[in-house]
Amino acid sequence: MKIRKIIYEINFVHILNFKEEYQKIVMPYFDFTDKVQYVILNEKTIHEGMRLIFPNEGCQIDMTMKFISFTFEGDISELKKSNKMSQLFFDIYEKISKLEGFHRTTSHKFISYAVNIDNNENDIKPDHYFKINPFNNIFDFACIYNYNDDKYKCKYTCGPFEKKDILKFNLNQFETDNNKDLFDNAGFLHEIVVVEDVSNVSFKKFKELLKYNENTFKKYSESK
Repeated sequence: MKIRKIIYEINFVHILNFKEEYQKIVMPYFDFTDKVQYVILNEKTIHEGMRLIFPNEGCQIDMTMKFISFTFEGDISELKKSNKMSQLFFDIYEKISKLEGFHRTTSHKFISYAVNIDNNENDIKPDHYFKINPFNNIFDFACIYNYNDDKYKCKYTCGPFEKKDILKFNLNQFETDNNKDLFDNAGFLHEIVVVEDVSNVSFKKFKELLKYNENTFKKYSESK
């Protein structure tokens, strides 16, 4: 099973004047790397924010009045050590946390998508996973586990993976080599969402959630 995409999100109490402040924060980063793209989110509303897109690095950063998020598609090992993109993300977060309208951080969330490639049709039939199946001609299904694990609130979802799921879950957003093989294979898609209530965040805490997600995927694989 291979992780294909992650989304890391830091949530905070709404910054009501974010619309007037965020451009001052992001302006210095437009020459941070080549080919930076941007999208204004919810333009001319109180929820206005910005998306910075770094296609060469396979990532994007979204910032709004209530969260900042980091999306990455590529080799997950690159996220286990501090690099220019993770440094950029946490640098922006630090600047947001110093805004006059900022109150406090409330939580952070880590979402991972992994695909277990398996072209054996018998392995992805509902009967392989459910003891009770009163329905005929099932074309899609999912197993969902909601649970708490110490300080984490977790949701684990898995179901059949087909080519259409690449678009549905935006798994080829940056067209990286990491996910090219998805177009010619089937199998199972796994998603885990992990939320932790925190008052402060750091790259160390980011790595802890990444490690937890990796271990959870491994735990599920070994339990079958």
